[in-house]
Amino acid sequence: MKEIILKGKFKAGWALDYQTLYSIPIDPEHKLFDTKRTEIGQLLYELKYTGIDLEEKKKRVEVLAKKVVEFLKSRYIYTYDKIDVILPVPHLKKGNSNQL
Repeated sequence: MKEIILKGKFKAGWALDYQTLYSIPIDPEHKLFDTKRTEIGQLLYELKYTGIDLEEKKKRVEVLAKKVVEFLKSRYIYTYDKIDVILPVPHLKKGNSNQL
């Protein structure tokens, strides 16, 4: 995981990692890409865009949930009164959407 600190009008904010390391067009006509995702990015991609069955989805959710809990514990987030929201949000580097 590559922790990304988020800034805003909140006590603390992080992204646990980028979704995509790179995505290179290999056949633009058919919208095919050579894409390398982070571990978290791959799990989210499989949950959202593949036809895996419910049991496989549950396994991926368990892995993601464990990673989130592990991360939050490492940041002493449990000292806050509560966590208001956990949001999956993609992040792109400015000026380059093909490589993160």
